[in-house]
Amino acid sequence: MCMSKEEINRALEQWYHDMLESDKITRITSSVPLSEEQRKREVAENDSLISDLKKCLGKNDFFLTEPHYDAILLDNGINVDKQSIEYLEGRQRFLVVIKKFIETIRQRDAGEYEYWTTMNNNAVPTSNLNPVSVTTQSEPERSCSTELVSAIFNKYVEHNKDGLEPRTITDYKGIFSVFLEIIGDKPIGKIVKGDIRNFRDIVSKLPPKFKTIKVFKGLSPEEVLAQKYPKQLTSKSVKKYVLVISQLFKFAISEGYAESNPADGVTVQEKSKKSERDDLQRDAFTREDLQAIFNPKFYLADEPSKPYRFWVPIISLFTGARLEEICQLYIDDVRQVDGLWVIDINNNKDPKGNKDKKLKNQSSIRQVPLHNFLIYKLNFNLYVDSLRDRHETRVFPDLEKYQGRYSHAASKFFGKYLDDVKVKSDTKKFHSFRHTFINYLKMKHGEDIVIKQVVGHAIDDMTFGRYGKRYPVSKLDEMIQGIDYGIDLTPLTKSKYVLK
Repeated sequence: MCMSKEEINRALEQWYHDMLESDKITRITSSVPLSEEQRKREVAENDSLISDLKKCLGKNDFFLTEPHYDAILLDNGINVDKQSIEYLEGRQRFLVVIKKFIETIRQRDAGEYEYWTTMNNNAVPTSNLNPVSVTTQSEPERSCSTELVSAIFNKYVEHNKDGLEPRTITDYKGIFSVFLEIIGDKPIGKIVKGDIRNFRDIVSKLPPKFKTIKVFKGLSPEEVLAQKYPKQLTSKSVKKYVLVISQLFKFAISEGYAESNPADGVTVQEKSKKSERDDLQRDAFTREDLQAIFNPKFYLADEPSKPYRFWVPIISLFTGARLEEICQLYIDDVRQVDGLWVIDINNNKDPKGNKDKKLKNQSSIRQVPLHNFLIYKLNFNLYVDSLRDRHETRVFPDLEKYQGRYSHAASKFFGKYLDDVKVKSDTKKFHSFRHTFINYLKMKHGEDIVIKQVVGHAIDDMTFGRYGKRYPVSKLDEMIQGIDYGIDLTPLTKSKYVLK
């Protein structure tokens, strides 16, 4: 197909509409509403991005957007002569289209969702459209004061059981049990804003996962507080507690069990960075910790059992990958890209076409180069090949899914292992491998967008994050191969899982 101005314009218009449709789907399928603070932050970020795009237009700067523009043309089968006036006009128009798209998103964030139904027209208010009249059979009135909140919660879980992961439902049940212990099982219409504030205030002083701490077994939240435990839930966790209760009341209102949401407007005060443990260093392993963990006397002692016990920790140490990301890997996810071995962390379907993987967010999708120690000393690729020869599909077939996750058994085993080697504490667990990896790279390279791509963090720079082209695997590999934790891991080459 020869390139023309009309074809380029149609391709850009389609991109615009596809992006708006994707944003709409994301909004209407989200089960967790944005907090007011998040909404304001997104509006501010979009304002900043619009300002940046204006500068790019003024300076004729297409560095960040041109690769994406080229991809759109390629996807639409448009032959590109980069010196033609049609290409150059389209490149500039793409900046304008991006600006319009961000302005639309900003309006939606501000609650003006009726705007920008087409690309070429100004805002078209939906109030001009004729509403569809729907007649429904009248329902008997429900009392807002007699239904116990526990009964409503059970209805809420039943209503959402197909849309929530088992693990999420378990989390919600745990939060609600704390709510009942603090507030009591009242009729839902009798719960007032003061109850929610009391719930928030007590929860904010509770230790993390206090239900699992042995010394607190059988104690009420108030009795736990009396123990004056030094660590408290983070602001983020407290917000989650309040949010779950707020979601319950929204469900109750929609079903006619309640008339108002007492959790609406109940805010959570941000704690200081020290109390929030924002500095990951406190959760990272020290060199002494790593020496104890990978001491062959202990690390290789469990050789006859499960291969994941050998591979998963060492993979996380050299990739920074999350536990679930490693445990759910398929054999095809370990492959070569541009001649370099990587683990491809994705949400692809399994060989039977089932959606089997769970990722934290879209930024988690990435390719992480494998350190030379994993490939040339431990021969991880040969281990994967041996699985392929046995017609296995997953890298760790011994790990079975539990509550929607493959990492349950690995997490349980490693927690006990850290106890055995005298490393485990309230702030050190499997996730500390990831913190150790991130801290090492930050100490060596500073805050770097490449690091964020390697570990699957969202990129804060809005222009680069939305439209910047990802770095090639070779660039990431340079960073990975420079990792040296200063400990001797060569004894691990004696493992039965290191194939020759």
